[in-house]
Order: sequence, then C-alpha cells, then structure tokens
Amino acid sequence: TEIYTLSLHDALPIYHDRLPHDAFHYVFQRVLGNGSIEAQLPPDADGAASEAGPQASAGLMIRESTYVFGQTKDRLQDKRLSSGDIFDEAARYAYLGVRKDGALFFQYRDHHGVVTSRTQTGECSGGCSLKLSRVGNRAEASICACDRACRDFEGYTFAQPLSNPVNMGMAVTSDSVSTYPRYENYQRRFSHFKVVKGERTLREQ
Repeated sequence: TEIYTLSLHDALPIYHDRLPHDAFHYVFQRVLGNGSIEAQLPPDADGAASEAGPQASAGLMIRESTYVFGQTKDRLQDKRLSSGDIFDEAARYAYLGVRKDGALFFQYRDHHGVVTSRTQTGECSGGCSLKLSRVGNRAEASICACDRACRDFEGYTFAQPLSNPVNMGMAVTSDSVSTYPRYENYQRRFSHFKVVKGERTLREQ
C-alpha cells in the first residue's frame, strides 16, 4: 500500500474577512464526469503537540477545474506564477476534512461563499477512512471510522453546474492565520488512496 505524506504552513479561507484566497497543498487527478476519491487517515499521533493552528486539517477535496490569470493583487497582479495552469483562487469546492483534534467536518464554497455545514467532534481521533463523491452537481461525503460501519456524513448540491472535468485529490492546510506571524508546519499521512472514475453510487440525482 502506498503512503502519501503532505505538509504545509498555510490555510484554507475559513476566516472570511482575513483570508480571501486559498492556500493549501493539493495532490489531485482530473476526473471527467462522476467519480469519487477514497483514502485512509491514520491517527494523528503528533496532532495535539503540533503548533499549527486549531483549524489545521487534512482530507479529500473536489475542486472545480477552472483557471484564470491575474487574480493575485498588488505587485503580482497579472503575473504568471507557474509554468503550468493557474487555479482560480475562488473556485468552488467540496472538502471532507479532519482537524488535528480529530474532528471531522464538511466544507464547501459556492456562489454565496465558504460554508462549513457539519462538524463532528472526535469522529476521527482514532483514524478513519474517508470518501468524497461527485454525482452530477452534488458532492457526497461518507466515513468509515475504525470501529463503526460506513455511513453518509454530509452532502451539498451546487447551485450551478460544476466544471467538467473537476479535480479530485488529497489536501492539507496548517491554519497559518491563527499562528501568524509564525508559519507552523502541519503534516498528515494518507494511505489506500483511490480515485474511481465514472462512478454512480451514493445518491442518484
């Protein structure tokens, strides 16, 4: 079984008035049409001792595959920041994340901004298996905790059609907004990572 380790010192846009742009590490594949991603997160033995912010998390993300130039303000306006594609800094997404304290949460961005629609304290303290699926314009999240059966956790139907393809992958962020001006690193391991393309499971539209 391959094991992936992701680490970062930055943050997702949890704080609407202080952090207008996304900042996280993301390992992904592009998926055309319906599909899902799965991964196991073992217990975070170093989470409690980590000096990363309280919202530091790792999990699975489905993100629109749209790209624009020149969204970064000030001296970087209209500059090409890499040799590849430039992500839309305000792209719609669905994120099934596990905070460093073991809390599981579901977050999404749609036309009205970023929403964390459900949080379950301690759900993944002992590790868990996550699954995030796209069926049409809906994202569905499910969980298999170490001592419990798999079950639906949360879902969201986007107001407008999602791009096709979308990006599906693993993400990690360290909540640097809470620790600024210090930039603390946060690291999580993923195993049994799988992308299933063209899947039509969970709730049919």
